[in-house]
Amino acid sequence: MVNGQVKPNGVTDLRLLTVMSEVPRELFVPHVSKGYACRDEALHLPHGRMVLEPVLQARLIQAAMPAGGDHVLDIGGGMGYSAAVLSRLAGHVYMLELEEDFLHHADENFLHLGYENITCLQGDLNYGAPKQGPYQVVLINGAVPSVPDSLLAQLAPGGRLVAVVQSPGMPIGQAWLYQRLGSGPSSGRPLFDAVAAYLPGFTPQNGFTF
Repeated sequence: MVNGQVKPNGVTDLRLLTVMSEVPRELFVPHVSKGYACRDEALHLPHGRMVLEPVLQARLIQAAMPAGGDHVLDIGGGMGYSAAVLSRLAGHVYMLELEEDFLHHADENFLHLGYENITCLQGDLNYGAPKQGPYQVVLINGAVPSVPDSLLAQLAPGGRLVAVVQSPGMPIGQAWLYQRLGSGPSSGRPLFDAVAAYLPGFTPQNGFTF
């Protein structure tokens, strides 16, 4: 997966490449998907959810530049794969999920793998987790029509937020990187074209859904 898909598609961060080669992605998908967990495709989860394909997930994480000591908010991480990867790159990861069974699955695997710097939180994805912030990195694992100001406000000075921003009615979105400079507001810029499923709480009304 790493050498055949991720590395040839612009992911050059050696720490990230090493971690992705070591974290067993197949543990964080449903049993029926384990045989093709490492294909470069989005995978279906229960509750109508999707796991981002490895290349998109890797490019978003690389753009966010997680570093040792960083506090990270992982929004909509599904069964826990992105949180597992981030936990090997940062100081502490707060995994925010809506679905209780996803959190239970993730927590069991974190315990099995010995990943002790992850805290699982249940709540609305578009609200974030302000009590545990501020964060140096926020990863939104899916598409949003726009990034709420309430999530950008949870960034620490210098903090980075990455997400796929996909306008209603458009079949293709763009990966965006937002950064908070000092104590002022965050500014953002597009990085590359991307397609992802809308996360719960972010689906546009009467709009296009993936």
